[in-house]
Amino acid sequence: MQEQRALQAERAGLPQAVEELASRTLPDGASMHFEHDGSVLSLFVAWPEHGSGGNHRELAPLRALAGDVGRMQPGGADRLVERVNVDRVYLEVHRDDQILASMDWPQAGAERGAQALKIDYDAAGLSPLPDQMDLDGLLHSLPPHIRTGELCGRTLGDRIWIGRCLESPSPVTAAEVRSTERDWNGANILIRELGRVFPAISEFRLELAGHELDVPQAAVTAWFDARERLPVPDGTVHLWVSDDLDRHPPEPEPVAAPVEILWRDGQWGPRRNRVALWPWQVGELSAAGLRIYLLELSPEGSVRLFLEPVDAGSVALAPVTLMPGDAIDWEGIHLRHRGW
Repeated sequence: MQEQRALQAERAGLPQAVEELASRTLPDGASMHFEHDGSVLSLFVAWPEHGSGGNHRELAPLRALAGDVGRMQPGGADRLVERVNVDRVYLEVHRDDQILASMDWPQAGAERGAQALKIDYDAAGLSPLPDQMDLDGLLHSLPPHIRTGELCGRTLGDRIWIGRCLESPSPVTAAEVRSTERDWNGANILIRELGRVFPAISEFRLELAGHELDVPQAAVTAWFDARERLPVPDGTVHLWVSDDLDRHPPEPEPVAAPVEILWRDGQWGPRRNRVALWPWQVGELSAAGLRIYLLELSPEGSVRLFLEPVDAGSVALAPVTLMPGDAIDWEGIHLRHRGW
């Protein structure tokens, strides 16, 4: 919806496009005016006094104003080059007579405006690295359906540690599996947001569900998922789910994940018939009414799964381990490990 409004404003002309950008990106107390000289558009932003909400609260809107690279981030000042028929955009953010940040766009080697944004951290009273207030605030702001309250973060110089606040044994019960999967999602959100707003971070250390991962800043993209960095054997393990043993499983096809699960013939239809998973990802075979959590994949190809009916009224199956060639029957369906 924000993107649609931005497009409508930009098509309406330069003043409306700048007004829309200001209303969408500026924090309370900030104001913007512009100067248009031929092919150059200059934007001048008066920034409010430094508050007490931490570095993230001020740096995030600055980056959004320039044009951020984050997932689902609407366009910023950088997009005006394409939309309002100018060759360059100059952005200057000031507080009283001090320049806090500036951007000259386009800039060679940069994909979005935030990558070209120069911030005077001393003048802004901010840090290029997050502090504990930033981490605690982001953890508290995780979506309610993901936030478990068990995930913690700590600053280690220019490195960030993320893991469970208290060590816990390997998840066994349904509640533990669901909670751990939510913490993987929460850690991904936290890493993506910190990487987006604090490019000075060198590395993230993630410790979760018995795994330890070191993630360099350069590896964090808008679609980053730490689970796809877990060590897995080469190739793809294929599992087949069916309610009719007279059917023949389809021929496997290459996928970019270590485990693929097919329902019946695996063909796409009105409901989902195939999922590809990394450890600690969850996939839903809606056609089978089945939700599958992949917990582990061993070098020998054995998989540890947690199965849960989509129908909340049914009972989930405790985690099971299947070796290549193994099969189980459960809730009217047949699940077979077909190997590599």
